[in-house]
Amino acid sequence: MEMLCPACQSKMEAATDPRGGGRRHYTCPRCEGEYVVPARRPPRPPTPSEEAASPAPPVGDVTLPGASIDGIPGGEWKVPEELRFSLRVLEGTESGKVFEITRSRVTVGREEGEILLGDPLISRKHAAFEVYGSHHIVLKDLASTNGTYLNDRLIAYSKLNHGDRIRMGSTLLEAVIEIAG
Repeated sequence: MEMLCPACQSKMEAATDPRGGGRRHYTCPRCEGEYVVPARRPPRPPTPSEEAASPAPPVGDVTLPGASIDGIPGGEWKVPEELRFSLRVLEGTESGKVFEITRSRVTVGREEGEILLGDPLISRKHAAFEVYGSHHIVLKDLASTNGTYLNDRLIAYSKLNHGDRIRMGSTLLEAVIEIAG
């Protein structure tokens, strides 16, 4: 399995973790960064005492950010205060627009998502931008028909940096990332 280095975007190959534990260990040949992905453990069945202590929620309840359950509003996930993140449309049907990103997950699409683009080559739900902190923003393709390109490279997911150019269909976006302080 190949993975892109979050620091320099080079391809890394999985190797056996020298520390053991069934984890995947990645070493970047270019910047020599080391990354370890924890092994997934199969879920264990709950014990009878755990089942009695925590009854399952009723079917149909949803716990989504910003959603309301029984009149109690869920927390809205927002980007860190020190981060200013926006997308500037350089080419395409929405050329000249700037989309300010204020939530930790924003989807882009032709018909679904927080950012709607009128480009017919963009999938209904095309890609997502996910903010994991002021220095870690990820762009993910959502199984789009025509793919998502970051700096002219087809990606499934990748870390985003200031000035990166994202192509979806015939639309070209530029990431504007500023960190205060």
